[in-house]
Amino acid sequence: MKNHYATIYRPAGFGGLPSGVGWHYVEAPFDLAHVRTDIPPSKKRYGVVETSRELTDYEIATFQLERIAA
Repeated sequence: MKNHYATIYRPAGFGGLPSGVGWHYVEAPFDLAHVRTDIPPSKKRYGVVETSRELTDYEIATFQLERIAA
């Protein structure tokens, strides 16, 4: 199972995801869609990321993330 999440209130960069978790975009955020043409644009404002591990429910709540079914 892939670990896909959308940030609700902020971009995935600094402060948007737990520290020490590797991540990359799987759907481009609205403001980067014209630059990241190698991945599909997202319907989520800040895009969808895939993390290197599954996040805990506590991390999801703390960082205000939405789990996305992959």
